[in-house]
This record gives sequence, structure tokens and C-alpha cells, in this order.
Amino acid sequence: MTELEKALKDIDTSTHPNGLRDGIIYYNEEGDFCVYNHYSACEWLKHLAVHYGGVTMEEATQLVENSDWMRMPESINEVAFITHEEQYHWAMLLVKGNMYWLKGYPSDTNNFKEEHSVWEEQIAKQYQLNDEYIYGDLEPADYESGILDNAIKLISNNNHSEVKENFSQYFIKAFTTDQQMIEATITFYREDRENPRVLDMFSKDETFTYTGGKIKVFVMTYQDALNHHYEMVSDEVRSLFYILRKRLEQQGIKLLIQGARRHYYMIRHFKQNFRAVKLVLGKRYDYDSAEIINIFDPENDFSQIATVQEQEEYFKQWVESITGVKYDENKSDSE
Repeated sequence: MTELEKALKDIDTSTHPNGLRDGIIYYNEEGDFCVYNHYSACEWLKHLAVHYGGVTMEEATQLVENSDWMRMPESINEVAFITHEEQYHWAMLLVKGNMYWLKGYPSDTNNFKEEHSVWEEQIAKQYQLNDEYIYGDLEPADYESGILDNAIKLISNNNHSEVKENFSQYFIKAFTTDQQMIEATITFYREDRENPRVLDMFSKDETFTYTGGKIKVFVMTYQDALNHHYEMVSDEVRSLFYILRKRLEQQGIKLLIQGARRHYYMIRHFKQNFRAVKLVLGKRYDYDSAEIINIFDPENDFSQIATVQEQEEYFKQWVESITGVKYDENKSDSE
């Protein structure tokens, strides 16, 4: 059974009365896939809005049905944009509005993770809801079996009109070598660019030039109170995140964020969103039990912040530590 077949194994893909369904397959030419559970994603928004936002189910339903969430994403890139945050965050945005965390509401579920996990399990069982998404890598058998016949493929040289789509902005804190606190803003968006030169953390010179026409890329901008400014382009979020931090480190600046903690890393499953997983030596990553964080969530303890090199060294150490450790064949998301 392939990784994609495992992801779809227990998902009911029939269309619900509201026109939405689960089990929508997206993939790209590089062989990445995402199973997006559109119906469950919208239902989770409703339940989260009721449980944490304090509205009625009728009000929550109206909020969701009047939002862009009812529209089916057009490509795996668009799914990556809407899954880079916890569904809790999107629900709170619907109910409380932009910058809700400045109004006294938690920005994430980290401080009540156990309660949230229990509640989530109860809701999933009671209403038969799936996780919003599952990412993975296609295998040769997937192309031959017909499982991709009705999937949505991202073709890189399409003729879409040039559109810049702002999808996220983060107001964060950073600190200098003398521990001076500064404020910074990071913005992500995507747009079409012709034969772009992009950043690639795995290339020798950290760059790669596309040929063959127009493709859709991620663009990240950084601006801080000391007037440092960067604009970077890549075909994956992960490269932007780590290369930005390397360049800031050269200026004596580190970001006070969860994604800069030593034991957390954006493994391949998270290369197109804003999440990282805590890696435990001798233990493979398992989505169901792993500690997964948003890389831009705040971290107030200076001592927890590592350099990119320190994180990469720990990641290599982790890879070596799991050599010979067997995969859990019952898990669709493990590494």
C-alpha cells in the first residue's frame, strides 16, 4: 500500500449536502501530494468557533458559509497556504477578527494542548471528522493505479494571469548579539514570475534558476526596526525560512520564535507550510503523537534560540539516531 493509499484508506469521499467532500487529492510535478479534507476542514472551523470563540453553531455555520472556505482550493500550493496555520487560528479570525491575540485571546493551543487534544478526539469521533489534510510523496505505483485520475495537478508552466496573493503576515520580536529587543514584520505571498531565480537551501550556492516560462513562487519580505530589509523568492517555504535566518545571523540578529528552537525542524512534510516538529533522538516522527508548532509562534526565552547550523547539526544527529528504527506501518504520517 502506497503512502497515498494509506492516507485515503479510512476517508469517506462522498459529497455532503452542503456540496463539500473529503479526500480531494492534490499533487505537483515534483511528486508531492496532499489529501485535503474540505468538508472536515469547514466543520472543524464551526466547532472551534463554538468551543473557543463563544458563538452558537448557527452563527458559526453562517460565518463559515459566508467565507472563502467554501471554495475548493485550485492547487496544492493554495492548500499549503491555508494549512500553514492551525485551524484554531482561522476559526478565531472568523469570530474575533484580525489581530485577535491582542484582544486577550490565545494565539494558539499550546498552553492548553492536552485539553484541546481530548476535545478534538471527542469531536472527531462524534461527528466523524477527519484531519484537515495529509501530505506525502507519490510513489510509482500511484501513477499506474489510476488513483490520480481525478486528482488536481499543479502544472508549473500554466498561463494563469499574474496575481500576487497575500496570505500571511507575522509581527514578531528579534534580538541582537547584545540582547537588544527589536520588532520585525515578516510577510509571505505568492505570485507568478518569469524564469525566476529562487533560493534553495540544498543547492551549493543556495540558488536555482527556473527555465521554461512563468511559475508561481513564494515571496517573503522581512523588515525590522533597525532597517534591515530582505525580499526573498523560493519554490518552498522551508528554504525561505532557514536562509532568511542565516542572513540575519550574519547581521547579529536572531528571531524570538518557536521555529528557532534547537530541537525543532521543518522536515520534508512541512516544507510548504509554517510548521516544525520536535525531533526526539532515537524516535521516528509520528504525526499523531509528535509535538508540532507554528514556526512563527513567539518564544520569550533567549536561551532556547539556536542558530540554523545548530538546528541542522541536531537534525543530522536525529537522522543518524533513527537508523534501523522501524517505521510504524499503521501510520500514514511518519518519518
